[in-house]
Amino acid sequence: MLTEAESDLDKQDYASAEALLKKYLERDGDNYAAWYDLGFADHQLGKRDDSIAAYRKSVSAKPDVFESNLNLGLALAESGDPQAEQFLRKATTLNPASKVTEGHMRAWLALGRLLEASKPDEAIAAFQQAAKLDPKNPEPLLDAGALLEKEQKAAEAEKQYQQALSIAPDSSDALIALSNLYMREKRFDDAQGPLRKLVALHPNDASAHFQLGRMLAIAGKNEDAATEMEAGLKLDPSDHKAQLRSPKMAVPTRTQVDPSSIAISKSWDMPIESNSMATLGSFRLAIRSRSSRGCRKYGRAPSGSSVNRGIVISP
Repeated sequence: MLTEAESDLDKQDYASAEALLKKYLERDGDNYAAWYDLGFADHQLGKRDDSIAAYRKSVSAKPDVFESNLNLGLALAESGDPQAEQFLRKATTLNPASKVTEGHMRAWLALGRLLEASKPDEAIAAFQQAAKLDPKNPEPLLDAGALLEKEQKAAEAEKQYQQALSIAPDSSDALIALSNLYMREKRFDDAQGPLRKLVALHPNDASAHFQLGRMLAIAGKNEDAATEMEAGLKLDPSDHKAQLRSPKMAVPTRTQVDPSSIAISKSWDMPIESNSMATLGSFRLAIRSRSSRGCRKYGRAPSGSSVNRGIVISP
C-alpha cells in the first residue's frame, strides 16, 4: 500500500496518495516515511495544517531525518510559525539521503530567509554558510547583499553582488541589484555598466532601455539617452510619460535627482513609478518574484512546490 501511495505521489495524484497513506497509517502509525509522504501530499492539496501535523508525526517518529526536519521547518515558515527556526536549524546538522551539499545549502538558505526580519546578523551568517557550500551558486550572495543593503552596509552589499556576478555574469537579478545599489548611492555613472549589460541580455525589455536612458540623461549624454528612450518607446508605446520628453529637451542633472525615486523595485513584484524623473517615463524591470526564490525543490519534489518531498524514505 505504501509503494502504491508513493507511485501516486510520483504521478501527482495527491488525493489518491493521501487516502492510501491514511489507511496505511491506521495499521502502522509509527512509520515516519508514511507520515512524511502524507505531509507532502497534504501540502500539495492545500491542507497546510494537516501537512504540518503529518510532518510533526514524521519527526516525532524519527527525529534525525534531514528531509522531515527541513520540510517541517519550511511548512512552519510558510505558516508564520516561529518554531520553524528550530527545525531548520536541526536540518543544517543532519545529512540528507542524497545530494548532501545541495541539501545543506538549501537548509542554510531557508534558515537565512526565515531570520531576515528578526535576526539579520544570523541571517547573513546563514547566507554566507550557504554560499560556502555552493560557491558556484549566486543565490545566497544575492540574499546576503539585499539584507546588507537593508542594514545600511552598502559597501559589503556591493561585494556580495560583485561576487555573484563573477559567478554568473549574465544574472539579471545580480545586475538589477547592483544597479539599484549604485543609484541609491548616487553612483549614476557606475550604474550605467550593469544597465548596459541588462539591455544587451534583454534587448526587448522596454524598461531596461528606459532605465539606461535615465542614467545617460543624468550624465549629460543626451543623444545616447534619447536613443535608449526611443528604443524603449518602440517596444512599449504605451509609456506616455516617456513620450512627453523630446530628445532635445533639457534633462535633470545628477544633483537634481533623488536616487530613491529611480531605483529598480526591490519588492520583486510591484511596478515602480519615477517621481522627480517622471517625465522620462515609468519603468518596470522583469525580475523574479520573491516567492519564486524560495528554497528550491529538493530531490523529486514536483515543480511549483515550496515544500519539498525530497528523497523517498524506505520504511
